[in-house]
Parts: sequence; structure tokens; C-alpha cells
Amino acid sequence: MHFTSENRLDDGVLERAFTLGEIPGTLWTPGSGPAPLVLMSHNNGLPQADPRFVARARYTASRGYAVATIDAAGCGDRPRSAADEQVRAELRRALQAGEPTDE
Repeated sequence: MHFTSENRLDDGVLERAFTLGEIPGTLWTPGSGPAPLVLMSHNNGLPQADPRFVARARYTASRGYAVATIDAAGCGDRPRSAADEQVRAELRRALQAGEPTDE
């Protein structure tokens, strides 16, 4: 894990951006000492920096937990693979054509 920025927030929470390999993320930690870690995940293409995730993460960290958010594969700052793009294109085409979609 490589920390790329650090910011002490007004509620005492420490917010640090990081990369883990090619995965970008943010870690919020309470004011001091070790803390249990909560990993917040998401779907539907939302980035880990979405204001709703940030608000939940800060709230949780201010209550004594460490919180990490990451961009899921193909979301936020993580690039989509050619296979991801192909599946998305096929799904959009099927939806526009009114065809049934499966898993």
C-alpha cells in the first residue's frame, strides 16, 4: 500500500488516499490508536470518492473504526477491460432493443 495524500479533517479523522497495486482507494482512521477495519464497497459504477461514501466513511471513522473504500474493477479511477466494455455494450444494445437480459 502506498499513501499518496494525507489530510487531517476537522472532526479529528485522518483521510489518506492510497494505491494498492493499481487499485486506488481512501482510508479514514480515527484520531489515534488501532481500530477495527470496515471495507465499504459499492456497485453501479460509483467511484469510491462519491459524497455518500465519504460521509458514511467519516461518520464511521469518527466513531472509532478505520474505513477503506476502493474503486471496484471498471469503476471510478480503475480502467475497464475490453471484456467489461463488450459486456456493457451488449447489455445497452439489448435494453434499447427491448430484448430480455440475463445474468
